[in-house]
Amino acid sequence: MKYTLLPPIVLAFFLQFSYTLSAQQGALSPSAYKMMVIPYTQKGEAISNVLAKSQTLRMFLLEFQSMLVSNGFSVSDFTSMHQNFLADRVMKEAVSDSKALFLDYADPDIYIEVELKVSNCPPDMWKATVNLKPWLTATDHLLAPIVCSGNCFVIQDSFALCKQALKMNWDDFKGSLGRSLGQIAQFGQPVNMALTIADNAGFDLNSLAKLENGEEVTVAEAIEDWLDKRPMGGGYRPRGKSPQEIQFEDIRLPLLDERTQRFYTCNNLCREFRKSIGKIHLNNWPETRKITVEENIVGSKIWITLR
Repeated sequence: MKYTLLPPIVLAFFLQFSYTLSAQQGALSPSAYKMMVIPYTQKGEAISNVLAKSQTLRMFLLEFQSMLVSNGFSVSDFTSMHQNFLADRVMKEAVSDSKALFLDYADPDIYIEVELKVSNCPPDMWKATVNLKPWLTATDHLLAPIVCSGNCFVIQDSFALCKQALKMNWDDFKGSLGRSLGQIAQFGQPVNMALTIADNAGFDLNSLAKLENGEEVTVAEAIEDWLDKRPMGGGYRPRGKSPQEIQFEDIRLPLLDERTQRFYTCNNLCREFRKSIGKIHLNNWPETRKITVEENIVGSKIWITLR
């Protein structure tokens, strides 16, 4: 048998490909993310009120959580975290345990909203429907919603029916979640950024500035240059450009922050932007004066004001 030595450039390609593939597989490992199962609530509705209405829901959350753990997922216990949150609120101030406040406290990488429904199958049978909505907490990106429909049974045990519906659709749930995370790892998380120059800033997007390398560009060009050079940059869409404001749609964020190995967030993007904008020098400003950045983040939308 003859063995053929690969040319160095081909060997390097395969080594790099293998490294990239293994890194991606590691990133998509179920144990790499901190997950949490929570009940579905309407906007502003207290989690406590939803839990109080249904023993079946309370039991199902524990069952679902247990199934995730037994399948290798890293899961934060919802019940204990919620109790700690309520105790913390009592010590500080009386605030409703809405989903937004609780998630800010619990800080999971992924949370899965659960909604249960048991309905009649004529003439005298019953079935359960379990709605599962996994979200990336970092950007409020909906990953892979799935409706788990069970079979019809004579029994009216709501918990048993919901449990059967989940187990019947378990492989579909895991597969859709894995595929959704894989797509984000490949194509990134989409976010939008609106940038405004304050009225009293003393400059606008057309003002000339110098980069660290001495190149002279406008402020707008410096911002777009930063977007082009960042990971997954270049695919964004500028909209509504004027001297005072511009919007960037479909900026892509990587799945993971290389430094922390947690999900990359809009806060990470804003931190990168502050560092970048701090390195440019406006032509009509003293050397020591820098542009300041104010940001507001809601889900996958970022509003930035420069002064």
